[in-house]
Amino acid sequence: MLARVGPRPVVGALAVTFVSAAGLGAYAHWVLWAGSDAVVIYLAGGVLLLGTLILALVPKPAVRRLSMFPLAAAGGLLVGAWLGPSRPALVDTAAVVTATLERPGVTSGDGEGSCETAGGSELQFVGSVRLDLRADDPSAPVDLDQREFVTVSLTVGDRWRDRGIHRSDNVDLLVLVGSVAADEPELALAADDGSLVELAWTPDSGTVRFDRLVVDRARSGASAVPVDLAGTITWTCRDRPLPEGAAEIADTACANSTYPGCVDDLLRAMVDTPGSLVAVCQFSDSTGAVIALEREEDATGWCAEQGADGRVLEVLRLPEH
Repeated sequence: MLARVGPRPVVGALAVTFVSAAGLGAYAHWVLWAGSDAVVIYLAGGVLLLGTLILALVPKPAVRRLSMFPLAAAGGLLVGAWLGPSRPALVDTAAVVTATLERPGVTSGDGEGSCETAGGSELQFVGSVRLDLRADDPSAPVDLDQREFVTVSLTVGDRWRDRGIHRSDNVDLLVLVGSVAADEPELALAADDGSLVELAWTPDSGTVRFDRLVVDRARSGASAVPVDLAGTITWTCRDRPLPEGAAEIADTACANSTYPGCVDDLLRAMVDTPGSLVAVCQFSDSTGAVIALEREEDATGWCAEQGADGRVLEVLRLPEH
């Protein structure tokens, strides 16, 4: 026979459950700072509420009383997520990039990218350049640019701790090397605690020198050929100006669209990918998208793949800066 538990111990246990869950919710809100990730907290709260309902429907009084605990946990989790500290907002700007390599050969290149900063303590920088890293294929067409596609991703701070190779100082560098050859896998190189990473940055600019990178096997194909890479990346964060007449072009292209972000999306594409071919797509739920095209004849099929009843409103070549 179970001994009856007085109300005070039960209330105390419920309070401990609520406070513990609130602390967990606040921590989860801090770690899962991206909106798409934060939904996990609310899903967990929903599962706890479902457990509360199931226990409350059991006819035994002792089991019904247990339903108060998942209810307290759900309430604490959600309150902690709502009231817990939030990450500082990231300021997103475009960037211009210069890469200068010491190995495997002395080479350099310029490109574009983006900066996301929060004060002077958090940074996410991504830049793309073309660099001559490997010997050219003599059988390739003479007019083919065989320089490798190099994407550099640098993060500073514990906001971005989702990489397979992570440095203990929360300064993570990832370099992706892709070839123009379709059958050659992408190579991923990362900085670990044994790598050389010399970093200086402000919210407006920065430079990082790197050496002794290691292959990130989780990202690289099994047959990817390693490259001994060392050099310096320099960037400046600044908004690129819109080309002349951009507002009029966007207004005309979006004149028949019913999705609110059409003009803003098209203007953003003009800044990020000037000179590219794009399609303005409209979906049946009054949403839409601006998608990049390789050929004009791809527009109908690609818009249809992007959303429900996707149709093409406009295909246009974005103006150059």
